[in-house]
Amino acid sequence: METKSVRKPVKIAVFSLVSASLLSSHVLASSYGLSSRTDTQVRQSSSSNFDVLVPAKAKNGISYNVFSKFELSGKPLTLVNTDDTSGGVRGTGKADLIVIESNNISLKEQFSILGSPADILFITRSASGKLTCEQCSFDNIGRVTMAAAIPSYASNAKTINSIGDLTTVGGGKVTVKGLVSPGLQSLELIAENIDTSGTIDTNLRAENHPESGMIIVDRGSKVVGAGGISMFTGRLKVSYADLAMESATLSTAWSTIKGTFRAATIAVASPNNIAIDADMSTMSDALSTSQHNGKLYAPTEGIFVQSLGKYKNASHQNIHINANAKLSTDNHLSLKSLSTIRILKQGNKQAKVIGGDMTLIARNDVHQQGYVAADEVKVSANQFINNGVVESANIDVETEKSIYNSFGGKVLGKNVTLYSKSGAVINGSRTDKAVYLDEALTIGGEGYEVKKQFGIWQALKDHSAIKSANSASNVSASILADNLDIQAKRIENINPYHLEKSNSVNWDAGIRVNGIKANQVAIEAERSLKLKASAYVLNSSAIMGLNGGGEFLVNSPIFSNERYEIRFESYPYRVVEYSQDDSKKNEIGHYKSGTETKILTYSPPGRVFSFGDFQFSRGGTSEPKKVQSSKLFNEVSYFQAFKDARFFNSTIKSIGLEIGTDTENTDFEGMTSCLNYRRCNREYVTTRTEAETLLSFEGNVFGVNGEVATESDLVIDNINSLETDKKNIILNIVNNYISKNKTKIDEHPNNIIVRYLNSIYSTFTYEYRLSNVEVVSDVVKGEVLVYVAYTSKPSNWPKGHLWSDDYKDFTKWQYSKPYKFEVNWKEKYDEEQGDKELGSTGYTLTQIEEAAKTYLQVTSFNKASTNNRYGKLLYSYIDLDTVDVFKEPDSDTITIRYVQRDKFLVTYYKRFEYEEKQYPTKKVNLAQLIKYLPVDYLGSNLTATVNGSNLRAAISNYLRTIPTTVDYPKNPYRGMGWDVKKFDRTTYRSHKVIGNNVEIEYTRIVRTYGCINYGGCGWANRAIYEKTKLTKSQLSHYL
Repeated sequence: METKSVRKPVKIAVFSLVSASLLSSHVLASSYGLSSRTDTQVRQSSSSNFDVLVPAKAKNGISYNVFSKFELSGKPLTLVNTDDTSGGVRGTGKADLIVIESNNISLKEQFSILGSPADILFITRSASGKLTCEQCSFDNIGRVTMAAAIPSYASNAKTINSIGDLTTVGGGKVTVKGLVSPGLQSLELIAENIDTSGTIDTNLRAENHPESGMIIVDRGSKVVGAGGISMFTGRLKVSYADLAMESATLSTAWSTIKGTFRAATIAVASPNNIAIDADMSTMSDALSTSQHNGKLYAPTEGIFVQSLGKYKNASHQNIHINANAKLSTDNHLSLKSLSTIRILKQGNKQAKVIGGDMTLIARNDVHQQGYVAADEVKVSANQFINNGVVESANIDVETEKSIYNSFGGKVLGKNVTLYSKSGAVINGSRTDKAVYLDEALTIGGEGYEVKKQFGIWQALKDHSAIKSANSASNVSASILADNLDIQAKRIENINPYHLEKSNSVNWDAGIRVNGIKANQVAIEAERSLKLKASAYVLNSSAIMGLNGGGEFLVNSPIFSNERYEIRFESYPYRVVEYSQDDSKKNEIGHYKSGTETKILTYSPPGRVFSFGDFQFSRGGTSEPKKVQSSKLFNEVSYFQAFKDARFFNSTIKSIGLEIGTDTENTDFEGMTSCLNYRRCNREYVTTRTEAETLLSFEGNVFGVNGEVATESDLVIDNINSLETDKKNIILNIVNNYISKNKTKIDEHPNNIIVRYLNSIYSTFTYEYRLSNVEVVSDVVKGEVLVYVAYTSKPSNWPKGHLWSDDYKDFTKWQYSKPYKFEVNWKEKYDEEQGDKELGSTGYTLTQIEEAAKTYLQVTSFNKASTNNRYGKLLYSYIDLDTVDVFKEPDSDTITIRYVQRDKFLVTYYKRFEYEEKQYPTKKVNLAQLIKYLPVDYLGSNLTATVNGSNLRAAISNYLRTIPTTVDYPKNPYRGMGWDVKKFDRTTYRSHKVIGNNVEIEYTRIVRTYGCINYGGCGWANRAIYEKTKLTKSQLSHYL
């Protein structure tokens, strides 16, 4: 909008009423019911194209006119506001205000004044009264008021001296369905209920004048802002003279404003909840000034929506700007609520609020989901939530509690200040659920030495509010400014994007990350970034950076740059790779075994960077020697300062992640740039977590390790999952050894005297303490010492022995030797590894090993020569302790290595047994092998798929998992009957279905060395009859 001079044509106040009758005739449609209380006259003629109203004579400048009905329809109405003779009609004198009162007012045509301009008040007193305007208009009128209200003057008055206050009548209603009146200075709607629709426009139209300024033209291309539209809705009392609010009655009812509004000023005030579902605009190319009652009238351009009354509770006095609404002004835009302001979005539609300078004030919350754009935006509220776009040269948000820029929120400005007095400023969100949480988090990386998980999600995932909330469709958030200043108790920049590894996905070669989602949360500044938090600053899987050469200042006790979630675990590593020897005929297997680290859940690294000077301290004083200590944590994330970095009395810890197996060398430089600085538009990038930790200072570093007087410590460490596992096992052994072995320690002879004293003295007590604990190779060694005390002097304390309160202090017992212990921590470690998945097989190492043992016993004996140079073969067996399994890369083939032992009887020199070993290998498909998994090792999540047609097949396959191992007791089995079976096996006998269980009877034929009474000893096949019970789910595994 620009201010220009506006040339208005002069309105001729006198014209011929007689000549009007010469124009084309109209149907007589208007209806006016005159009251005897006032001397009002209406002249109507079927041959005239307008009607004439001669109002009652004015008293004190007010012409008071009462009608039983006032229906303007079909033809315009001209009111004579003069005492001149015009066409034979003499006026009753000039009035400044003309009051038209009726319980039935309907305006569907133009209402104009002949003579001096005046104000018009249309008023109905009745709750059932009617006051409507439908495509009505006004000419030569300064102020139009439509009120369903009770005025201060008496209801039976014939003349009035003043209007006084207007008190809206309960149930009263004013309806406006379109009103276009160019140049109208003020339109006021006052009622408990206001119904608006269509276009309501008081602006003028103009064209540029060839010389200068503008000239008013009815259908000009330029808009000249003129007049104001004011709406007072609800139960209230307002002074007619100056529209001052006298009183208001709160209600939870909603007053909804609809339609299209065009004026220089638009105002809505109500003690009700207010919903704006309208297109309101005060934008123009120029503003018009005019005269009103002899004084200059210049409208104040802007849109003003305000709650009335005193605050009651959160269900009252809310202001909603609905999704279809659009508010736009060149100048002021003000929303003031005694409860909550909501600028809404629905589907793809969002409210648009555009202004020169904008003020949003709410006692409770301002919740912004739409599009807000202005030269200056000021927000003052208890809490501010932005899910839409706020774009302005200057943005100033101040709250008592928290500020959220979440779930699609964007804050874009030149100078942005966000200040929370007692809450948090949160960019992004703590979860991908639509919930707002701001309680303090535990931040700081302490205890990372024994953790195999990082990130805030571990502490949040069981939060009841998160579990019950709906998923959010958009979790992006960004705050971008030239100069950004954020102050709060807590500052959080959180990207909740995370991936959880499923059984069907292999992350060994890298993790496929959505680059757009990895970069969707950011706080960035071009010249100055200042963060001040009394508790902590957290950057979690998000981007926080200074792009230009200014200053990046962090003033907080804790600054943590970390991942939203990363969880890793050590797993058994068994891989066989095959190659050929030099002749290219023989295949050689290269077996690799050990432990590897696998990422189970992944989030992008936190990324903090500064291309300007970086400064970190706790603050609180300008004297460096008095600066309190602060901590900066960089946990498996990026931190890069490209210019000077200054630390004041700070501890800096950078924690990386080591992967426990050798990995191929891969160039991750491009990936790093993509994730770190949002310099790429790739939707997906492939990354490896071990490449995603960086602490880099390119410029000078001040304040670290004694370079200046305010000393700071720099600690760089790596987390190795394998070492963490070992450390946790050893700590568990040490911390729990006494509680798990107390009974055994109590019963040791060393502690006989202690137990005896405990039995005879009621106040005698003792405890065990560890001493001289050390780890030697695979063993944890140590001693258990006894410490004794008396809680008080015993009643049977020996006579002649002095008592001292020193006996109440625990002292080392000197009268027995320490109890020594050794625990093999490696065995426990191997046991834990066996319970973890092997590769990406979906089965644990223990499960595959047990399946392999059964498979070998049932199918895989390598036949030894019946007789060799030493003697006769007695039997062969597989040494189950030697079974090792290996997975071939990129294949479902399992290679089994084991030792087969062959027993021979030597007879040629001296009768004795001799053993030879074979070292065979077997290859078997994983799906085939796992069918030999013993039932005791099946998982718990099994589905029952057996039925009458496949039950026998499942039983037969299950019986194959029961081995017929060689039975060779030291003492031969006596009374054995000979069995004619030729080989060892397990055979089916019968089965019975009992509910969800199946009872199976079978015969296990075992090669046994035994003796027959009076028949000698030898090897035979012994039949053993057994039965077992399985669930249908367990049997289904063997189909």
